[in-house]
Amino acid sequence: MIATKAEIEDKEKRQNERYNCEAIIKWSYFNRRDFHIAEVKNLSTGGLYFVSSHPVLPASTLVIRTENFNPNNSKTKNSIFLRTIYVADIKWCQEFVENNSHYYGVGVRFNNQT
Repeated sequence: MIATKAEIEDKEKRQNERYNCEAIIKWSYFNRRDFHIAEVKNLSTGGLYFVSSHPVLPASTLVIRTENFNPNNSKTKNSIFLRTIYVADIKWCQEFVENNSHYYGVGVRFNNQT
C-alpha cells in the first residue's frame, strides 16, 4: 500500500511527544549480520521514526546503531537524547513515492523502556 505523508500524519496518535532529530543509523534484524543505512527523522522517549531505502518486515525486532548524530540540527529537550544502540520493535512500515523514487518510513518502539 502506498500512502502520502499527509495521510500517515492524519492517522498518527502519539503517546510521547516527538522531537526533530537528524542522525544516520544502521539497522539490522535482531541476531542478523546484514545491516542497512537509514536516516532518523524524529525521536521520543518511547521510539523513533526513520526512513530507509529497504522495507522492514512487520512485527520484527531490530538492532539500531547510531552512526552519525548532528545535535545542531536536532530539536530535542535536554531529557531526550539519541542513544548509541537500541533494540526496538517495528510498529509500522509504510512505502512512500516522491519524484519517482521509493522509500520506506518506519516507526519503532524501544524495548525495555523505564
